[in-house]
Amino acid sequence: MMEMVLSEFTRQVIVSLGNLASNEIAKVLCVRNEIGRLSRKLDSMTAIIRDAEQTIVQNETTRDWLKRSREIIYEAENIIDRCRIERERLQTLQPQECNPSSVFKCCRDVGIDYIIASAIHELNQKLESIYQEGERLHLKPALEDQIRLYQIRLDLDVAPHIEPDIVGREVENDCDSLIELLRREDIPSRPNRPLFAIIGTNGVGKTTLARKVSVS
Repeated sequence: MMEMVLSEFTRQVIVSLGNLASNEIAKVLCVRNEIGRLSRKLDSMTAIIRDAEQTIVQNETTRDWLKRSREIIYEAENIIDRCRIERERLQTLQPQECNPSSVFKCCRDVGIDYIIASAIHELNQKLESIYQEGERLHLKPALEDQIRLYQIRLDLDVAPHIEPDIVGREVENDCDSLIELLRREDIPSRPNRPLFAIIGTNGVGKTTLARKVSVS
């Protein structure tokens, strides 16, 4: 069942990457070019994934290719989350005087930037490898998918947010419950406001849930 929605999930990740590339955090982390490269590679993958999904008889090799492709898409989603977390962390920092502790912190921040940039670079290499493997399996995008792919690229340039086409009922319910908790009347009066964490395994809809809550 997961393979049947992989192409749609990939499209959502591409849109998120487009939003991230236009955000200032991508410039701060010096990863804008790598994010753009990652988005273009996922563009190329989308139609091939759809072709593999729509194959009437999938052999074991094709199923394995889809499985590994899905894992890579999840990695891309995780990188998006890491960049967003880093953006929020940087927004909370206040200017500090130059002292030994702040120098150490600066070095640590450079380390974080390097880790994120390295993760994106490594993911780009994985995408290149699995894309070439898909071509060897003769997974080619149909003409209608090529047209759709072109439209996705246009969306990346003009759309700040696209509502996901596929949102499970459980995500809708969780979104409503979380919004209800956040709007409770007693929360503003508390000295320490509660922090709600969205946790779960890859692909369960954490990013989709967070996005829906943020725009509600």
